[in-house]
Amino acid sequence: MRFLFLIAVLSVQIFTQSHGTYHAWGNASAVPLSQNNASAGGGVPDYIITLENGRILVFYSEQYPFPAGQYRWYYIGSTDNGQTWNAPAAELIPPMSKTVVSAGSLGAVNLPSGKVIISWSAGSPKAVFSAVFDPISNTWSDTVRVSKYVERSLGYQFITADRKGRVHIAWSDGKIEQGSVQEIFYARSTDSGVSWSDQRMLSNNDGQHSSFPHGDFTGTNSDTLVFAWRDSVSTQRKWDVYIAVSTDGGENWAEARDVTPAPLMQSDPQVVVDKHGGFYLIYHQYSSDCAGGLCASVYFGYSSDAGNTWGAGFRKISPENVRSHLCNSEYDYRNDRFWAFWKDERDFDFSSGNPRADLVATYFENKGSVQSDTLEFVSEMGNAEVAFPSYSVGTGGSINAVWFADFSQTTQPRQMYFAGRDAVTGQAEETESHSGAENIPSGFALEQNYPNPFNPGTKIRFSIPKDEMVKLNVYNSIGQKVATLLDGEIPAGFHEVKFIAAELPSGIYFYEITCTNFKMTKKMVLLK
Repeated sequence: MRFLFLIAVLSVQIFTQSHGTYHAWGNASAVPLSQNNASAGGGVPDYIITLENGRILVFYSEQYPFPAGQYRWYYIGSTDNGQTWNAPAAELIPPMSKTVVSAGSLGAVNLPSGKVIISWSAGSPKAVFSAVFDPISNTWSDTVRVSKYVERSLGYQFITADRKGRVHIAWSDGKIEQGSVQEIFYARSTDSGVSWSDQRMLSNNDGQHSSFPHGDFTGTNSDTLVFAWRDSVSTQRKWDVYIAVSTDGGENWAEARDVTPAPLMQSDPQVVVDKHGGFYLIYHQYSSDCAGGLCASVYFGYSSDAGNTWGAGFRKISPENVRSHLCNSEYDYRNDRFWAFWKDERDFDFSSGNPRADLVATYFENKGSVQSDTLEFVSEMGNAEVAFPSYSVGTGGSINAVWFADFSQTTQPRQMYFAGRDAVTGQAEETESHSGAENIPSGFALEQNYPNPFNPGTKIRFSIPKDEMVKLNVYNSIGQKVATLLDGEIPAGFHEVKFIAAELPSGIYFYEITCTNFKMTKKMVLLK
């Protein structure tokens, strides 16, 4: 008998909102800087960390005085979900003061030991560096050189760590300007950043532009790892998404390959290795067949075979006719949930060129087969453009976010903002499903839930005689959808899903199954 697992997820809100922020996200608040007239800046890599005890740390830069002052690098902390920032208040990062840091290159990641490791690129001495922070003693290690040599120049770099404690850094060597040569290099540490392996090239050394590598391994114990980046495939401004895969924890890497060989331009991917060893991948795609010629859409795919195939292919997850690009991602290991974020520019002002961009979010579960029903607005910044966002998973599955914005874009100091999201409620326990030749039903069926009435959980059983695309939704008494329990391909067999309605009020609800040639609805009662 073969056992599968289904995950039911409660989605209380189903309507895409026109704007404002989604109700689960708190109001954005300014993070205090060390100087009143300082201008804040962040990195393109991840630069916000949430520790196991809920303490939040942000690593960033301040320019003081603005606009001609010196850049310095700080960290700041909060122990009350961003209400106050005095754990610590803004303090300089001592190991970074030994180098001339490349703007926007600072990144950070949690280690399984509870410590935090940061990395950055420097123009002098020219190298990638790292340092370790101990949040118990609030002390820093010395500066450690990661890269052994630089062929051209340094800018962007990205740091991650897997759940076996290995630390991985990938960086771009060269300039990002069109026509410049830039290649992707990699090094890893197996001793928490004390020492680093010799660097190796991940890109194909083809004299083209390869930039912005990304790979999030914080939620996996797998030895199968992946980095993704944008890579020029011609002398014109034509990018595709390339990946390089390792099956031995980063010791060796297969030749880089193109996963989006399409006519249009695909760029700036985010890739996550989940707890099952699968790959979540998002990227944005540019085209010109829209108002202003500034079309951009976000695409999603999931691979369960080390990136060789991507299910039914990559699919667009951003709204139609809304300029959507510059993705971020985060993986919630405990709840097996992938978060996708991007900049939404539906308010683009073509007369002034102000994107008036805000941040939006959606999440995926069950290896990408179930997506949340609501596109969540994370920010509402009016005429300001949100820049350089970063996210981290908090305690219990909450999400913490920081970003930068200024209302003039050029003449006023940038302010740093923080917002937190409540944990997604109503995730069901994993429940067993039976399939295989000895467990194939003769027809479709949807059984009455048990117990009924229920509080707060109940089991819903159904059977399908062949592999099917199955939707299992829950509606309230006025027909509003309050939960999507299943939305994906399910194998033939007998299945059971546990629905938990902890956040719903008492009342009559209806659950409905929809297959290709079968649809049935039944009533249930939540009695609290």
